[in-house]
Amino acid sequence: MILFLGFQKKYSFKIFGFHLVNISITSFLSYTGFKNHISVRVNILYLCLYKYA
Repeated sequence: MILFLGFQKKYSFKIFGFHLVNISITSFLSYTGFKNHISVRVNILYLCLYKYA
């Protein structure tokens, strides 16, 4: 338990920073991808329909 607490204390900042980077990347991707999201879905749908038609 003490080892786990020490490990948690040591790596919590790294994990927190990683989470911040991850959140920023995902938010950026979602912000940029949201505009193209519907068109991409429609294109995939059309591709699937075209492939299996």
